[in-house]
Amino acid sequence: VMQSKPGAPRALYQARHQVRRVYIMLVVMLGEEHRLSRAYEKFYHRFLSAEADLHRYQQGLTIGQDQLLFPTKVLKRNAIDLSYWFEQQAHTPAARMPPKFDQVFDDIKQELTTWEPQMSIGFLKELKLDGMGVPVPNNVPPASPPVAPFAPRPPSIDDATASNPHFLEGTFGHYRR
Repeated sequence: VMQSKPGAPRALYQARHQVRRVYIMLVVMLGEEHRLSRAYEKFYHRFLSAEADLHRYQQGLTIGQDQLLFPTKVLKRNAIDLSYWFEQQAHTPAARMPPKFDQVFDDIKQELTTWEPQMSIGFLKELKLDGMGVPVPNNVPPASPPVAPFAPRPPSIDDATASNPHFLEGTFGHYRR
């Protein structure tokens, strides 16, 4: 919790703290009664109740990268679902159903391998796994090409508009359904 820079969790308690941070962010952005906030809260509580089982599952994995990446993979799967929901909601005026975040627990319990997101070589290098003596697997897809830098702010948006308290409501207003 006291890290100056958040990173990929290597232990389940770190993953738990990151899940809690995302939940707080969703409540601040969307409100406590929003469908997405409630779905993520359900995921958080299920994470808490399943943490001991997840720990036992993690200990049964191959020693090395599989064990180290398990908490990261759980959160990356969660982040993909959350990102996809925001992307789809931004293109749809109607309120979308939230993802089933807690489906990952059922998939792990059934020992399905489809729950695991792929990890790019760039992502693994960013985690500095090579410095821990853990080899990077050969079957990892190559890193995606670098993203272009952000474009400068359009001149029509000045500081007065950006500090307008109603600006955030306009930005997140369609998510607050």
